[in-house]
Amino acid sequence: MADVFISYKREDKGLVATMAQGLESSGLQVSWDQEIPGDANFHQWIEQHLTSAKVAIVCWSKNTTDVSRARWVINEAQEAMDQNKSVFSVVLEEDVRPPLAFRHLQITDLSAWRGDAQHPYWRSFVEQVTAVVEGRAPPVNTTPPPKGRPKLAPLLASVAVSVVVILGLGTASFVSRWPPQLYAETPPAAPTLELAPDVARVVELARIDASAGEEASARGRAAEEEARRYQRRALNREQGYETLSYGDGSSYAGQPRLPGSMALGVYQRPDRDEYAGSFGTDATTSWYRGPGVYTYGDEHDDGIQAHYGDFEGNKLTGRGAVYYSSFSAPHFTRARDAGEAIWRAEASARYFGGVDNDHAHGRGVMTLDSGVQLIGEWRNGVLSGLGVELDADGAVVRAGNWLDGIFQAPR
Repeated sequence: MADVFISYKREDKGLVATMAQGLESSGLQVSWDQEIPGDANFHQWIEQHLTSAKVAIVCWSKNTTDVSRARWVINEAQEAMDQNKSVFSVVLEEDVRPPLAFRHLQITDLSAWRGDAQHPYWRSFVEQVTAVVEGRAPPVNTTPPPKGRPKLAPLLASVAVSVVVILGLGTASFVSRWPPQLYAETPPAAPTLELAPDVARVVELARIDASAGEEASARGRAAEEEARRYQRRALNREQGYETLSYGDGSSYAGQPRLPGSMALGVYQRPDRDEYAGSFGTDATTSWYRGPGVYTYGDEHDDGIQAHYGDFEGNKLTGRGAVYYSSFSAPHFTRARDAGEAIWRAEASARYFGGVDNDHAHGRGVMTLDSGVQLIGEWRNGVLSGLGVELDADGAVVRAGNWLDGIFQAPR
């Protein structure tokens, strides 16, 4: 198995490929997901190679600043820390900070490196990684901290190679462990707005539904945590739990899903989609039913990264939370093509409120990554009905009628 496991966001693949080649040229064996055979189970491959590696390198960039879109990087970083591995936290771009849970790690700044094998920062980095792999005390990191941040203590100088033995498992179980800050935050208290009476009433109701969506989101998170406990027990082959693998590469681990019963567990798809929560089973079929969390892999998101809340028939229903990793779905494109700049394709957002068919639908509140808030009536993921747009400071930009995400007329 490899000496080094690299965790990264897919958008950074070009630079990470150069990093992997450089480490291999220095005599290190490297694992990263571009090596996964086409017929391999993705989750099992990641589990085996991360567990067997002596060192984990976690790459942070502007593509990971939105933690809801960096789920796999965060999962792998957290798993490496849980296994007491030596973790190198590498910054690939200027003005980037790792998520809060990983800022205690020594940060290696490679934002100025673009493949030069003689670059002093790169040489220092390779020397440190090689020392840990070989079981030697690594030299003190001589690279400066990323710009705009205080230098962290050189923790790696005291890190030794760690060996982890997980009792009762043939292989270590790889499960998602999301730091608390990844979860949706409760929408901030809203300022008093000067609005037409009918718009003001819709905004009031939308905020009520957003609060209900936050409560449903909390239920989903609680069910997810319980489901992951049962997943670990199933993978640990404890009695009373089951693990199932299917011909399409998907798998399930958790409580037995018996006809006419409810169960908690984790279902993973080969495209990296995952549902953790409550299942309901009828005579022949098991469904996502009840509270849970559904997250989408990098290769399959349709603009949505995650759903939190109550599910029925494999769909998020009622009120809940939806994370949008981009506005790339067709309904956003149509509104954007009509001149609505708020639906820029690369934007991300979180939404609390009414949902239907997995999208924002009904009344609710959406907060964009820019700080802009959209409050009102929704259909198929976009404002459609009465609604208001607030800027990042909470001031009204537009209020009135919207149709399919396009502002029609003020009220």
